[in-house]
Amino acid sequence: MKKIVRCIKIAAVATVLTSIAILTSCDFLDVVPPEQAQLKDATKTEKSVLGFLYSCYSALPNTIDYNSATENGGVDEYTIPPEWGTPSIAMATNNFSTAGPPEWKWGKYYRYIGQCHLFIRELEKTDVISDDKKEQWKAEANFLIAYYHFLLLQFYGPVPINDHYIDMNTPAEDFPGRSHFDYVVDWIANKLDTDVIPFLPPTRDGDEWGRATSVIAKAIKARMLVYAASPLWNGNFPYSEGDWCNKTFETPGYGKSLVSHSYDPAKWERARTACLDALNAALDAKHELYNDLEYYAIADVKKELPYIPGLSDEEGDKAETELFKKRVMMLRYMINTRANQGNREIIWGKWGGMGNTPIASMPLKVVRTANNGWTQGWGGISPLLTTITGFYTKDGQIPEKAAGNDFYSKEYWYQSAGLSGKNSDETTYRKNIININLNREPRYYAWIAFDGGDYGMKLYNGVPLMLDMKTSKSPTTVGARGGQGYDSSLDRHRSLTGFLSQKFVYPIVQMTPTSTSGNQESPAPMIRMAELYLNLAECEAAISDLNNNDTYRTNAFTHLNEIRKRAGIPELTEDMISKSGMQLVDWVLHERFIELWGEGHRYYDIRRWVRAANYLGENMREGLNADKVENSTFAVFNQVKPITSIAFKWTRRQYLGSLYYPEVAKNKNMVQAPGY
Repeated sequence: MKKIVRCIKIAAVATVLTSIAILTSCDFLDVVPPEQAQLKDATKTEKSVLGFLYSCYSALPNTIDYNSATENGGVDEYTIPPEWGTPSIAMATNNFSTAGPPEWKWGKYYRYIGQCHLFIRELEKTDVISDDKKEQWKAEANFLIAYYHFLLLQFYGPVPINDHYIDMNTPAEDFPGRSHFDYVVDWIANKLDTDVIPFLPPTRDGDEWGRATSVIAKAIKARMLVYAASPLWNGNFPYSEGDWCNKTFETPGYGKSLVSHSYDPAKWERARTACLDALNAALDAKHELYNDLEYYAIADVKKELPYIPGLSDEEGDKAETELFKKRVMMLRYMINTRANQGNREIIWGKWGGMGNTPIASMPLKVVRTANNGWTQGWGGISPLLTTITGFYTKDGQIPEKAAGNDFYSKEYWYQSAGLSGKNSDETTYRKNIININLNREPRYYAWIAFDGGDYGMKLYNGVPLMLDMKTSKSPTTVGARGGQGYDSSLDRHRSLTGFLSQKFVYPIVQMTPTSTSGNQESPAPMIRMAELYLNLAECEAAISDLNNNDTYRTNAFTHLNEIRKRAGIPELTEDMISKSGMQLVDWVLHERFIELWGEGHRYYDIRRWVRAANYLGENMREGLNADKVENSTFAVFNQVKPITSIAFKWTRRQYLGSLYYPEVAKNKNMVQAPGY
């Protein structure tokens, strides 16, 4: 399976489209790609036409990369050092400015919408490709037009619809304003249904993997309709009609209104229908939840299984312990393997979409080099305590709900578990493991790393790295491991919470005094099967909770429990819901938090449910006492502290992204988001 991103880059260089693909734009009125004198060269051969099409994919988002996505590192999943200065920091501190938003999605996506329209126009003129290919390639461009509109919609709310190629000489007053949110939803859905889905294949393999399919289109439509049915856009918008509406531009059938302020239950039914269609289409295309418990033995010739604190290796427990460990490894490979390695879970992924997240996740001071340096990661992807206490117990319960019953009482969470190791060196590390890290579900051990536990399977010279998150020890012996705690000499790189992530790190990456090896680039998941099950379960749970629909309630349990079973935890029951005091939809949303952790969903999930203030306010994001505390003691380190090096804040204006001020100044039809 070749990388479509690489193909895009090669094709763009090979054609005259390079200048189009890298064109910068500051506002909506400048998004039209210029017609180069050599534009005709772009459709001279089938190869050049395909290169033109590939260039239209170049705006696909990096869903995992903390550095390029506003959504990542700015919510309650993880945080990053403020010195990294990413857009997510600006978002998390309410520093989005109309003078220059830190991540300019608006200009990027409208620019590529314009490029897609230009491609369609030029495609219709050429006679160098067959009618069948012309039909399919046009559908791909139309898919991207719909998808880029959806990305704008989910971030900015109501947006202008660009439904045709706009000439560069178009007067500013002829540019459209924002259309009503529901109108944009209907337009995108109709475009996918009419111009895209009938013309695309359900799957792609080999060189074509990563290009649009009918299953991808159905999944995007389903996701959009779930968003549209959610409270933010279905009766609970935090501003009144009088606070925010168009001043001049009118949407057909809606007038100057931008958002519907009354609840419509039909939106959930419409979303459910689309979610069921998407899931069935994916299953028909042979997509499935990844569940290969033996792949670790193929990938790793040593067939090693991870250390899990507190698991019994006694004779009667060996089989259960081994199965648990295999599931941990399976969940690591679920994120980090490719379709040609048997992973049919990822429906759509982007090559290069993880960016620097793997290296930013890996620990500091893994192994000393000969020149008195370190082979190491950046150690900055720092899971917050909402993550640590949010993942389930081994019994599939939320720790706080199970505290004092089936799990440790909260007063004991940050105390030593009293573990020992096979030798004195191992015991030195294991004694630092605290109770909150015991008796947790497989996903916790697959994706989260903690003081005294292991990172990876081979990270330190071919063996797991036992983490020391408290100290900054720096031995000088070549090949020695150091401490992964705060070091003032590495101030820019540090964990702010005392925890690390290993979700997006290939399980058998290895660091030695001379190199880093064993890594594998894998596509960042943009759509995977787990989301389709959870989308459908959410619709069914929402309808059931609101209308006491027993059939939908049963179906919601079924679809949610597909994810729980794969995770290796007990199925959710009515008794568990009753004892928790939560609604079924709350359990679905919590499952999304865990299963889709770090994949770019959380920001939009808590925003669309109008719950962001419950998680993202001042002093709400906490960790252990790790930030800028050098060579700490066990007692000092294991204190719960709010993250103070970042001035986190949430106000209602953050439910919408802000526009760069020339958008409003130049276009009389445009209105700014409220509160900016």
